Amino acid sequence: MFQTKKGKIIIAVIAAVLLVVAIVVVILHKADNGGSNPGSSVSIVGTWYSDKPDSMTFTKDGKYQGNSWNGGNAWLTSGSYSIDGSTLTLSGDLDGKTTLTISKGADGKTIISGKYNYYSTEADAK
Repeated sequence: MFQTKKGKIIIAVIAAVLLVVAIVVVILHKADNGGSNPGSSVSIVGTWYSDKPDSMTFTKDGKYQGNSWNGGNAWLTSGSYSIDGSTLTLSGDLDGKTTLTISKGADGKTIISGKYNYYSTEADAK
């Protein structure tokens, strides 16, 4: 079957289809990587609580909003964010540019750190 012209065409078509499927899977995986985070597989989308106490909410469309939490006042207002590797850059009209670092704590949980540390749960921030 594979030695005839028709067999070789069938094999070529199957290989092309598999290649297209693989490319689509890679593109979809990169697109669903946690907001505007093309260089990292860490998702920061959601609300993060600091040890200050205040909180920040990150949305999938690359925006952030600072909030008060647990009796504190937000030190950041709102703006957009971008991630390059482990560097999180916040850009706000009122706040200017702020650089934070995304890392793993001793317990393996993701921490966003800079002027204050931000944790994915209220319990971790307390």
